Amino acid sequence: MNREENACLVVMAKPPLLGKVKTRLAKGIGDAAALEVYQTLLDHTMKVAHECEIEVAVFVTEHDDYFDDHGFPISLQAAGDLGNKMDLASRQMMKQVGKVIIIGTDCPDLSHHHIEKANILLDSHDIVFGPCEDGGYYLLGLKFPHEEVFENLPWSTDSLLEITLNRCREKGISYSLLEKLADVDTFDDLKISSLWQMVQHVVEPQRKR
Repeated sequence: MNREENACLVVMAKPPLLGKVKTRLAKGIGDAAALEVYQTLLDHTMKVAHECEIEVAVFVTEHDDYFDDHGFPISLQAAGDLGNKMDLASRQMMKQVGKVIIIGTDCPDLSHHHIEKANILLDSHDIVFGPCEDGGYYLLGLKFPHEEVFENLPWSTDSLLEITLNRCREKGISYSLLEKLADVDTFDDLKISSLWQMVQHVVEPQRKR
């Protein structure tokens, strides 16, 4: 298999540190419970990464022993907004592979099947998005850098995907969409997610009222 056919899964993650993760969620349930939720999401994401049959690279905000235990190559994320972080991570990996699939750690229903589907769709499309219920996206697949599409976007807003797709249309960039999934950013997200039953016993006693 040549470089153009090879793919890499890039996981964008933060280490599981108290007070530094799921800050929007922590406003409703406190830092300790938010960390527990994040740890569960992070463990799930890394499990998905291990189940994938493609190369995996983890880009972190800071080094932590947690990631060393998984055996994947680790790099520090670049400075700037999420668009710049993903752009530079994808450029780094595209020196080695022809397709890059980027995910975060907020989606409890993500599976390796979504990664595999994105990999297949990239054979016939320039970009693949995994749309979120809240208007963002949980997955981004690329074959080429597209800085002009992702710079100065309104990250963490409900118009993110719509604006990104409009830019793709304006630039004549072909794209495909995976199934829509929910991510977990707030307490309301958590209550209706598949994660709730797993963490309810931790969250409810610590929830701020």
